[in-house]
Amino acid sequence: MAANWNEIFNQISPNTNEREIETKFVVPLIKDFGYDSDEYCFQFKTGLGTNDAVIERSS
Repeated sequence: MAANWNEIFNQISPNTNEREIETKFVVPLIKDFGYDSDEYCFQFKTGLGTNDAVIERSS
């Protein structure tokens, strides 16, 4: 089921922190694109630093 984007945008205030943006906006967006929770992660460490979000399609 698609997220209610008007409701999501209304829940995000100008003072919203990054963690809340992940929870309230990024996760529903990723799910609307058809990814499952085991196909993405946040704060993924690489040899060059940390990525905010990583998405990988399961086989």
